[in-house]
Formats: sequence, structure tokens, C-alpha cells
Amino acid sequence: MIERQCGTAYEFTVAGPMGPLLRAAFPGQRFAAIEACTVIRMQVPPDRDLDLVDLVGLFESAGVVVQDLYRVSPPA
Repeated sequence: MIERQCGTAYEFTVAGPMGPLLRAAFPGQRFAAIEACTVIRMQVPPDRDLDLVDLVGLFESAGVVVQDLYRVSPPA
């Protein structure tokens, strides 16, 4: 059985800009538009039952193409 880590943080690079509606779907997260992509630094709250597969699925269901992703240290 795979254990989920609480409070895990990820950095996603997605194709194109993210509009206000998609940004609102991820409250409290950091977004930076860089040329033809958007970088999102996202921490999964411990009370949410989401893992990396769930997050990528959420982006894909909204038509957002994930180009890169990294696991990063959660903000202090």
C-alpha cells in the first residue's frame, strides 16, 4: 500500500496562461505567468485527499496541459 504524504508541495509548469476561473479553482496557491506558460506552486492541504495523479487529472479535465512537474519543499 502506498502512503500519501500530507502537506506535499509541487511545482507545475503548464502550457499557456491560466485565467481567473482556473486560478479560483486552486485558492491560496502561487501562480507566475512566464512567456508561453504558467508556473504553479501548489501545496496539498493535509485535510484534502489528493495525490499527484489526482492533481494532474484535475488539470487535464480542465484542458490544461502539464509540461513539467517537480516535488518541492513546502513553504515554511
